[in-house]
Amino acid sequence: MRGFRVELSEIEKCVRSYQGITEATVIKSVNDKEEFILAYYVTKDGSSVNQTELIAYLKQLLPNYMIPNRFVSVGAIPYNTNGKVDLGSLPLWQDNRQESLYEKPQSEEERKIYDVWQRSLGVQFIDINDNFFDIGGHSLLLSQVHYQLKELFGDGLSIVDMFNYPTIKALAEHISQKENRDSFQSIIERSRKQRQAFAREARNRI
Repeated sequence: MRGFRVELSEIEKCVRSYQGITEATVIKSVNDKEEFILAYYVTKDGSSVNQTELIAYLKQLLPNYMIPNRFVSVGAIPYNTNGKVDLGSLPLWQDNRQESLYEKPQSEEERKIYDVWQRSLGVQFIDINDNFFDIGGHSLLLSQVHYQLKELFGDGLSIVDMFNYPTIKALAEHISQKENRDSFQSIIERSRKQRQAFAREARNRI
């Protein structure tokens, strides 16, 4: 998967080891954009777990390319008569997040980044505080997003910036601050050239 060997059984074992989860199955799935890892899990009381905390836990046990991109809480894992997981009976993953619960982009930079993330990740709603890697992003997709954002904000945006500022809000603030710094440096440079020009003109008059 994306050039890496993915051990689904190892991912399942790690997901099952998380507190409150009693059973899990992990599959590879695909949509019209990409292949991704989908984890189904069952909890003791039937409730969903905090996905951000679960991902943080899994990152301690697994390499990033083996972290599931999607999680689905189910009442039970379905099995067929042969004792194997009945993949056809597993529910499809759906983005059930409600738009009203998420902080929306406000600045021009945030809106531009939001649009690129939304198209690339295939997610209907994104909170500007969502971590790119927690909502389905990975290194290959990050490269594609980086290319699109450079088209919008210029070559000054590096791939390292994308890793250092993995949320829309943080990245937008970084871009805005950088643009302000660049603008200030441009003013200083223009002022320096004007002073040099005035000095040359003054010498020529002598």
